[in-house]
Amino acid sequence: VIDRSDIFTSIAETQGVSPMVVIALMRFVSELVTAGRHGRVNLPTSNHSAAGVILFKFVASVVQSILQNVITDDAIASVENGQLADGAYTILMKPLMICMQTIRKCVSGDFVPFGAMVLYNDDTFDTTVVGILRFLKIFPPYLFAEYPKVIFAAMHMVQSLIECQVYSPLMELSTEELRAIIDLTIVIVSSVDTQTA
Repeated sequence: VIDRSDIFTSIAETQGVSPMVVIALMRFVSELVTAGRHGRVNLPTSNHSAAGVILFKFVASVVQSILQNVITDDAIASVENGQLADGAYTILMKPLMICMQTIRKCVSGDFVPFGAMVLYNDDTFDTTVVGILRFLKIFPPYLFAEYPKVIFAAMHMVQSLIECQVYSPLMELSTEELRAIIDLTIVIVSSVDTQTA
């Protein structure tokens, strides 16, 4: 798969690609890093695997391509103008959610030596996670209220960063950005709790 990574990134970079193709691509990439016997790749969980770095760099390249080419300013503007009311989840929110779930699997899977990446000044992890987190404050808050699975995916991703003690992406955010993400999460979670009560 990694030898053919350019095929995967070229799919993500294709303008106007069908949302169904994007979601299928992201689900495949997510399955690659799924731990356990149901995962597609069995890597040692020693945190010292060069294969773990290579696999993560592949995953990060696909995620970054999705963020740059699928979740575009034009698509976000269309959502804000109400032009994508029905397709907002499929076109924008679901790919973002699967990106966050995939990064969470990489962090909690213990096969990526993040310490080695820091040692060698490889900022792939930080750049990818910060890019995802910055997208959270771009979307109108009502979308997260309509699709709470997305904000829960963000919460689980941040929780895995904290539990696995890889804080470096959070340190890249400004205080205002971090506070905006926390405030958004609190508002959405409290509104969901109110609806279910």
